Amino acid sequence: MEESVFVSVFMLTYNQEQFIAQAIEGVLMQQTNFKYQLVIGEDGSTDNTLEICKAYQEKHPDKIKIISQPQNIGLMNNFVNTYAYLKGKYITICDGDDYWIDPLKLQKQVDVLEANTNVSVVYSRTKKEYPNGRVESNTSKEEGKKEHKNIVDLLQGNFIPSVTVLFKTENLPETLPDWFRSLPYGDWPLYLYALSNGTEIHFINEDLTVYRTGIGESHKLNKNLEKTFLVEMQILNYIYEIPVFNKWKPDIRIAQNQINLKLMLTYNRENRYAKGFLMFLKLLGNSKNKTKVSSKYLYSIYKKVKC
Repeated sequence: MEESVFVSVFMLTYNQEQFIAQAIEGVLMQQTNFKYQLVIGEDGSTDNTLEICKAYQEKHPDKIKIISQPQNIGLMNNFVNTYAYLKGKYITICDGDDYWIDPLKLQKQVDVLEANTNVSVVYSRTKKEYPNGRVESNTSKEEGKKEHKNIVDLLQGNFIPSVTVLFKTENLPETLPDWFRSLPYGDWPLYLYALSNGTEIHFINEDLTVYRTGIGESHKLNKNLEKTFLVEMQILNYIYEIPVFNKWKPDIRIAQNQINLKLMLTYNRENRYAKGFLMFLKLLGNSKNKTKVSSKYLYSIYKKVKC
């Protein structure tokens, strides 16, 4: 079966017994003219998550593969280990606490990539589900302004919700480098790898999926702006040293400076003026427009003092 897999569905789960069935059902309802395989990386759950996954596998042995850990090894170790079992021409992601709502989600996205050799990543709008059960559409004016983006846009920050994405594997490493294990997430660097040949990103302006908010590692990370920016910098530092990204080194440097600018403003906003000043000095050393950097630094101090 694996030799004929066209799309690999990448699903990680740990202690998600209340969500995992809905995630799996959203994958199994897909109507396609190609074969796909759901690869579940189950990370030693202590609830009934594994049993639920196995029950679905027994009913659909031709579609579901479970990579189960005897004990919890952590999100990114599970990410790297499960990645090794993804054999499709394309990869799509659905975490165990998210779900798909359009039975043609995969078909629509594969059709885009098959018809456009200059596109390597396709994603869509997603609805948000809040902890109280409320679901709303997450429309974005920015997404509609530019249907096709590329690696230069994505280097400025990840705007692609993982539950919505499908991407080509041809530019991805066969085995993920060990630095992936030190990260809190791995989807953004995977998209960057997929786009490293200069191809584009395509946006489908439809709600194909649902993303649950208020839970998971992303939610924890987003509550700490400094940590969020430092992780982004860590990823950019890693890819800067990888040969396939040599062409994009000037754009990576620009993205790094933008993160340092965000850090400077964050430190000043949080009354951490010593750190803000040190970051200001670093930016001055790296920036071609020192006047603009100085202006932003002084204005951030002025705003804080005025408040």
